[in-house]
Amino acid sequence: MKEEYLGHIDDKGRGIIQKVRKDFAFIEDRYFAILVFGSHAKGYISSISDIDVCIIAKNGSNSAAICYNEIYPKVRMDVYDVVIFEDCNDELKSEIAKNHITVYCKDEKELERYLEPYKRLEFKIRTLREIVGELRSVVNEI
Repeated sequence: MKEEYLGHIDDKGRGIIQKVRKDFAFIEDRYFAILVFGSHAKGYISSISDIDVCIIAKNGSNSAAICYNEIYPKVRMDVYDVVIFEDCNDELKSEIAKNHITVYCKDEKELERYLEPYKRLEFKIRTLREIVGELRSVVNEI
């Protein structure tokens, strides 16, 4: 990734990008993109924050095989939370599309085209009361 992509990121963010780039170098040429999302992308980092990493396969790869066979044995899972974009629900895809830092990408313009539909998704924010009500209805059905 070229340095100009990191212009909007502070030194701490640059350090995270370099760490992820180093730790995931063994797969970068096999997948379309590697992104950081979550607290590190938003700048809300605490001492207990893990690093949320999203792999964009874009080719129908078996994501379970990607994680279990390729990634989990080689990266510290106490440091990283890894997801495969294509397996995420639409709400998480939208969050990743809207708030991410690109660590590696084969084609930045194609990445933007790929993520664009998810940026436009809107989700209703539910209150705790609504969530508890939904859970109660599910439990009552059991």
